[in-house]
Amino acid sequence: MKRPPTQSLQIPEQASRIVRDIIEAIEAGELAQLPDSIGVERLQQIAEGQPWPADFIEVNFEEPTTGKRFRLSLETYHGTGGAWQEV
Repeated sequence: MKRPPTQSLQIPEQASRIVRDIIEAIEAGELAQLPDSIGVERLQQIAEGQPWPADFIEVNFEEPTTGKRFRLSLETYHGTGGAWQEV
């Protein structure tokens, strides 16, 4: 599993899908979560089918092989936005 491509997130289904893809990339060793998260301590705490743990979530990651950094940001209160982007 490679890390997911960067993208804008417009609807809740996209957010759920990107969270699943990022968790798979973490488990495969393709991404490592950095300790400076907002709204969730570990991305794996987000359970599919359960309420989001916070109204706003921001989690930073690093690709261990390249040192590239990425950020997942989600506005979950209204479910209307977010992004998975390289920073």
